Amino acid sequence: MKSPKKSFRSNHFKNDRSGAVAPPITFTPSTWYKKDDDEGVKSFKLRSTPTEKKSPVFDMQAKSFATGSVEQFILWKRDLYTILEGQDIKDAKNKFSMAERLLHGDALSVFEQSAANKDRNDEEEFDKCIKELANHVFPKNALALQKSWFRRSKCARKSNDILTRRWVARLQEINMMLEEFPPDYSKEQMLRPEDTMEVLEYGIPNKWKAEMIKAGFVPASHTSTEFVEFCERQESSEQMLGSNINKTANTQEQKGSMPKVTPEGTENNSGSHKLNAKTSKTRSNPQTRCRTFVESNGNDGCALHVNSTTHRSNACKVLLAQAESMRKQAAAKFDQYKNKGGKPKSNSGDIHALMAQVSTMNKKLAKALKNKTPQTNKKRKRDDSDSEQESAKNLNTDSFTLELEEAAFNGGDSDDDLSSIDWEEDRKLSNHKKMHYE
Repeated sequence: MKSPKKSFRSNHFKNDRSGAVAPPITFTPSTWYKKDDDEGVKSFKLRSTPTEKKSPVFDMQAKSFATGSVEQFILWKRDLYTILEGQDIKDAKNKFSMAERLLHGDALSVFEQSAANKDRNDEEEFDKCIKELANHVFPKNALALQKSWFRRSKCARKSNDILTRRWVARLQEINMMLEEFPPDYSKEQMLRPEDTMEVLEYGIPNKWKAEMIKAGFVPASHTSTEFVEFCERQESSEQMLGSNINKTANTQEQKGSMPKVTPEGTENNSGSHKLNAKTSKTRSNPQTRCRTFVESNGNDGCALHVNSTTHRSNACKVLLAQAESMRKQAAAKFDQYKNKGGKPKSNSGDIHALMAQVSTMNKKLAKALKNKTPQTNKKRKRDDSDSEQESAKNLNTDSFTLELEEAAFNGGDSDDDLSSIDWEEDRKLSNHKKMHYE
């Protein structure tokens, strides 16, 4: 099972490409989670005023240290000195014993090796052993790396997911830990107030810097408290204007979040991580791009908007609307050839309908021939053969063909298209009959 990701800020700062090496202490706070049923956690009774026996007593829990981050070691070291002070332990030998009770694993081995050649009755030797243990835990050039992180890293700058006051408080907390860094372990290693103000000025958004210029606010001439008050006014004005900046941070501050235990024994702001990850995902989700229809040879892009890279054919609104319209037209045309019961019409273009139409044309032709008046009034006697020849002469085959075509399109009971009839073949047949009669 994978361990949960430890995150205190937005994923925007996940990959810091500013050129700064990873610092010993990151912006993500790392604290001890002291669980009652944990074997490494021990409870101690301390006095508020160690020199007075009647002083109020309180309980304190401390966790033993084996290996971990720099910040975890600093927190362990603070707990150790708090216990030594609260129980008024001034003897060096008892200090060595108390430190060994709160160490195990790799850290205990290093501490015992360091104390093997030292006088356990000397307090200075005890401090040297603690410093040698720190040199083992801290990376090389830890102080230089941490100060470089303050000035160069994007993670040290203010993001939209955290309020100004909380951001400044975390930077101040890390600055106070510089006192416990090797090699000198002194307060001179901390950032000076003017350097701290420079880091804060560098870390705020550019539009806030512009507002400082308009207001004549010079950060170097003010304290960190005045700086925070000015930045909080900018946050309030952005919230009034409906800006989304610090929206997640405000929700986080109002709802709060429960610390979640990690396998290393630390606790992190898991609730904040969920909110920040969700906000970052929503904000950094770009529009899907694709290759143009021309560049991909028809394999990608939109077939209608051939130069577009914002959508594909299956998502084109114009093509989808055209396809819907064509489906409706095809369905309407199909319904025209059906009855209400869903059966095809009788005159739907089959052979029976065509034969019925030919029969109708024959009746009309016979009726037309019957009413045909002779072209001459001259009376003469003819025999049957002469009568057939005269009738054939008076019959105009071309007009018959045209009349049949006209009747096919304009007359008759059927509405079907007879354009498929070979009228040229009928003309040849009529001419053949005419030659036969002659």
